[in-house]
Amino acid sequence: MNDWGKSVLEQYDIRVDAVRRGRGALLCETDHGLKLLQACGCSERHLEAEQHLLSQVREQGFERVDVCVANREGKWISEDAEHRQYVLKDWYEGNECSAERSADWKRAAQALARLHLCLLRCRTTEEERKTVFAAESLCAEYRKHNRELGRVRNYIRTRRQKSVFERFVADSFADMYAQAQEAAERLEESAYPKLFAQAQEEGILCHGSYHYHNVLMGAEGCAVTNFQKASVQIQLQDLYHFMRKILEKHAWKEEVGEALLNAYSAVKPLGAEELQVLAGLFAYPEKYWKQLNYYRNSNKAWIPEKNTEKLAQCIRQEGARQHFLEAVLR
Repeated sequence: MNDWGKSVLEQYDIRVDAVRRGRGALLCETDHGLKLLQACGCSERHLEAEQHLLSQVREQGFERVDVCVANREGKWISEDAEHRQYVLKDWYEGNECSAERSADWKRAAQALARLHLCLLRCRTTEEERKTVFAAESLCAEYRKHNRELGRVRNYIRTRRQKSVFERFVADSFADMYAQAQEAAERLEESAYPKLFAQAQEEGILCHGSYHYHNVLMGAEGCAVTNFQKASVQIQLQDLYHFMRKILEKHAWKEEVGEALLNAYSAVKPLGAEELQVLAGLFAYPEKYWKQLNYYRNSNKAWIPEKNTEKLAQCIRQEGARQHFLEAVLR
């Protein structure tokens, strides 16, 4: 075991029997079950609110979440000799959800629906909703994204010697930007503003980062981890993000989208307004915006080949994405 791991684990009332390394963290077999020791990237205040939420999620019946363990001093955060901060979490045996295995992503979609039902019954304080779990309207976020797209377009126009990435942008921008503007208007005209206002008033929470890396597939059920981005937002945002990631891996196949919707709806049915909003979210070319936003904030002199490949793939899949929208979310 590394010295930092040993010095931090000694601050807890547990016996560590074995340690395995993985993804910059230590997986620990202890007399209190499997634990994960990892670097902490948030404040004690944020962790306090997150643990308050996760304790309620467990009480509502969704037990397999990564609740933190308090150290001997009753604190969530522990420090090593160099004052680096760490947290110890409950963890679970199992592999990450595979985007390739339909059995995995169907189970994960059902787990998301069960989690959402539990979150509907959780309560947060007004202070927590205004600070830790605060969220911006997606309508405002899309308007901001569109301004960012415009700035990238204007900058690339000034470039005399354009890279492959920049040429891809120049050739595709008009159509993609028109889609982005139309999607932003579509979302504003949908039931989203009403549902977002309801979420704000009632303190309805979503996971905030529900994708296959944060779902562990175990024999005893799915475990959901990493709630650091939980926010007061419509829960459809979680479903949209999860579905989009899976669909991108499957070239936006209609049957994959329908299977995901059916798996989720079997546990938490979706109404007409919710499907309308979901269609509005999918209409926005988010992966295209992400690649251009990365470019906007990066060193323009060297663009990683991987990012150029992602942009090219996004453009190649555009026809399939539009077919999915028309066939599944019409």
